[in-house]
Amino acid sequence: GLIMQKISVLILTHNSDQTLVRCLESVKGFDEIVVIDSGSTDMTESIVHSYMGRFISNRFTTFSEQRNFALSKATHDW
Repeated sequence: GLIMQKISVLILTHNSDQTLVRCLESVKGFDEIVVIDSGSTDMTESIVHSYMGRFISNRFTTFSEQRNFALSKATHDW
């Protein structure tokens, strides 16, 4: 039989409430959505929760460190 592999979507954000809904709409069919946020002060967190995504706050140092942190939080292939 066909084995369906689960997929995690990783999204890095900072004050992204103006574009986040469109982004989350485009990935809502995936198995897991993990949003790594670097200290937003807008509605980013509440938007993520409304899409049943995992919201994790992590201080931004560099893009590669933030991406690697996100990878460590995924429970499926990304």
